[in-house]
Amino acid sequence: MDPLVHDRPRGMTMSGTGTEDDSSRDGSGSGFDIHALEGKPWKGDSFVPDDWHSLMSPIQPGRNLGLESEKLSGPVRTVSIEKASYTNRLGKWLEGRRRRSASLSFDLKGRMIEEAYYEPVRHLQNKHVQGQGGLEGVSKGAGLLKLKKVYTYDQEGKLAEEILYDSDASPEFKTTYTYSAAGYVQRRAGYRAAGSLAYEVVYTYDEESQGLGMKRYNGHGALQEKGVYVFDQNGRIMIRATYEPDGSLSSRIELSYDRNGNASALYVDDAQKQIIEYDSGRKVTEKASLLPDGSVRSKIIYTYDDADRLIQETICKSVGTICDNWLYTYETDKVGNWIRRTKSKWLTSRGISRFDPHEVTYRKITYYREDLGSE
Repeated sequence: MDPLVHDRPRGMTMSGTGTEDDSSRDGSGSGFDIHALEGKPWKGDSFVPDDWHSLMSPIQPGRNLGLESEKLSGPVRTVSIEKASYTNRLGKWLEGRRRRSASLSFDLKGRMIEEAYYEPVRHLQNKHVQGQGGLEGVSKGAGLLKLKKVYTYDQEGKLAEEILYDSDASPEFKTTYTYSAAGYVQRRAGYRAAGSLAYEVVYTYDEESQGLGMKRYNGHGALQEKGVYVFDQNGRIMIRATYEPDGSLSSRIELSYDRNGNASALYVDDAQKQIIEYDSGRKVTEKASLLPDGSVRSKIIYTYDDADRLIQETICKSVGTICDNWLYTYETDKVGNWIRRTKSKWLTSRGISRFDPHEVTYRKITYYREDLGSE
């Protein structure tokens, strides 16, 4: 089954767009842009969709909040993520202290209900900490709360509300979603902690023209952005474009497909041009940054194993230069979810080339079934 056929809202071939943030849940960053959420002028779609969920989530809220998008199997309850770096001492690679990076929680239906990100204590030595026991009350490497997001769903299982909390666990921002009787998202609205409207996104579906449009307004009702999705007759996304209020183009993504279902996306805005290649399962296999004349400036190639886990990443910062090669190896629990991932880099020293460890990520996973235990 082609996953793209089911990317559009049910029963429609359409066009339309929206904006959405996509969180980095491996703990490499918070993934949240508070300033953008505050309704300030911004190009909501001026990012390259590194994964298919971020491309489709504006018109399908919550699409990127399930076990599938996190590459998790089984009745997962929670995931706690820690990271550690390696250092070379006297020719030996030693693993450093683990630092808490992120945590995820899911309900019995596999929907994410909470995600939190943490900042290493050593990065906060000069900061005044409130509500967390002070630095004296935090063990080294434990990490302090940076951001947290809580999700709730309506009776039909659609994402209804997101609440963003700041580092002292107080509500910072709320996003709500409303849907039509047919189940299509009609409105997304963001509210500041005090309750005032920060922005509003309105989606309009047109059955006759088989289209969908988007308009984004700030809290005072001024138009900030408008856009469009275009789908082919098979329901596959072909174009995603955003425009300034005056109608000038802000960004554009054009997609094409081969007979095997692989997709190629050309992304263009006023600052960059990139090509992203997806396989039939919608994993990114290659990203290339282009020069104004269309030639390749830099490229990243991704390789996956049979379980869809990233196993190799080749980064060529410029054409004709030596590329950086990264290798990823995994240890899994009895369910098949990885609980340890080691990232290694290909290095040459004293005439010897090999992969040396760089960073390790641990995932402690708990399940709703007691016989699966905690890994």
